[in-house]
Amino acid sequence: MYNRIVRCGSVFMCLLGAAVAFQESSAVLAVQGQPEIREARTLSTHPADLDSNWRIVLSEAIAYLAGWQQGSNPIAYAIRAAYLWQNGEKYHYDASQEPPTCWVLGPTPGENDCNDGIDNDGDTFVDCDDWDCDKSPYCNPEAVCDDGLDNDGDSFVDCDDYDCAFSQACNSEYNCNDGIDNDYDTFIDCDDWECDSSPYCNPENLCNDAIDNDGDTFVDCDDWDCDKSPYCNPESICGDGIDNDGDTFMDCDDWDCESSPYCNPERICNDGIDNDGDSYVDCDDFDCFRSPYCHKK
Repeated sequence: MYNRIVRCGSVFMCLLGAAVAFQESSAVLAVQGQPEIREARTLSTHPADLDSNWRIVLSEAIAYLAGWQQGSNPIAYAIRAAYLWQNGEKYHYDASQEPPTCWVLGPTPGENDCNDGIDNDGDTFVDCDDWDCDKSPYCNPEAVCDDGLDNDGDSFVDCDDYDCAFSQACNSEYNCNDGIDNDYDTFIDCDDWECDSSPYCNPENLCNDAIDNDGDTFVDCDDWDCDKSPYCNPESICGDGIDNDGDTFMDCDDWDCESSPYCNPERICNDGIDNDGDSYVDCDDFDCFRSPYCHKK
């Protein structure tokens, strides 16, 4: 470092001495008529940094010193430029400080926290909007939710990662009767294979086995799926020549008609009773047409 100072000449030696004193005392000099701070990559570089590369080299420090000697550059800025050059050349901008102490030694720290809502490096870009966060797990969602890998490096794998909250791999069609695509796979309710075993998608296919076939707590004819089943719709008319309940048995051949008056003839024709319930008694019932009790001698 001593050799670097000697080559600068006596005038610059004085500037360096002032810079050291500035550093040790941490004095803050009031600056009158400070020059406009140039913008570079959205950050404010020191006026001595001619190429805005966040590095003040010897030639730039000397040039700025010359400006001070001519009365165009503030002494405080000149001392800061010498201080930055002397102590490593690289610097960054700290928006929380006033000039000239806003130019701080060391490279730009970068957005070191990508999930705090704060512009940590003062470049006007916050968290995932800052390119420093390109590789942060907070800014790279779990791309594949069923591969057993922690794709975004946030220690949560697949469905345990909140990034997968809306993934079809992590959401089943849990309601098969709501008209909603619960698992976001574009298939709704019974059109989704996950509803294959749902009672809403499997009707009561046997209506006389005393088993709840579709698991909806309703058994056989108590299940609306059986509304049209012949087991749940008796042969309502037993003398019309029609298979009313669709069980292939018609009228008195259907067990539903076992108690029908059409299927139970008036068995006793002289007891004064309407035995078959057809409102006709004894010989008034055509069933007794051949009965000896109904043939006059």
